Amino acid sequence: PIRAWEICQELYRTNPNDIEIIYEFAQNTMKQDKWSEGIKLAQEAYALEPSSFNICGLLGYGYFYQKKFKESLKFYLEAQKLDHPDEICIHNDIAECYIEIGEITKAKESIKKAQESIKKAQESTNKPASLDEDYAETERILAQLEKYDENLKT
Repeated sequence: PIRAWEICQELYRTNPNDIEIIYEFAQNTMKQDKWSEGIKLAQEAYALEPSSFNICGLLGYGYFYQKKFKESLKFYLEAQKLDHPDEICIHNDIAECYIEIGEITKAKESIKKAQESIKKAQESTNKPASLDEDYAETERILAQLEKYDENLKT
């Protein structure tokens, strides 16, 4: 991972306006736990290409790990609108943001959409490679929401 980061850093120095290089550098910087730097780079890429699903998703991811859940949610919702309304992992990410900011009803709505997308994907002949992982994540979030409901009852 460090070598990949060094390569990205060098490519970025020589190609500072290349969206793909900035994206990869931002992603690799976040993988090095340099969240603020990674977000700053992702913001650079976003300024050049605000309609990129990947860049919006990366910003959502970065802000989530910095516990800036409202910012994270903003970019995840934007990513969802841009390109992938049925993307299971985006529904999951949105649900987690809503949980973190205390909007449980909206979290449940997002998880319901994830479940619907899982059902579509399972029925499809072209199943995404991440389906099992996405399903497990949806189930984990559902369990978290069920615990929340149980705590309200007691």
